[in-house]
Amino acid sequence: MFYNLKAEIARRGWKDRDLAKAAGMSVSALSQKINGKSDFKRSEMIALRKALGCEEIILDKLFEEADTEA
Repeated sequence: MFYNLKAEIARRGWKDRDLAKAAGMSVSALSQKINGKSDFKRSEMIALRKALGCEEIILDKLFEEADTEA
C-alpha cells in the first residue's frame, strides 16, 4: 500500500474517486494500483502528483511502498 499517497489524499479531504477524476483515471484502476494489484505507470504517477498539487514531493517518496510483512 502507498501510505504517503493515501496521506496526501486524506490531507486534501479527497476520496479516491476525486483523485481519479482529477488525474483522468478510472476509480477502479486507481484502487487496484493503490492496493498493489497492478503497477503505476510513470505517467500516471506524474498525473496524480500534479492533481494533488504536491509537485514538490519526489515521486519515489510519494509512491514509496510500505513493507507489508510483519
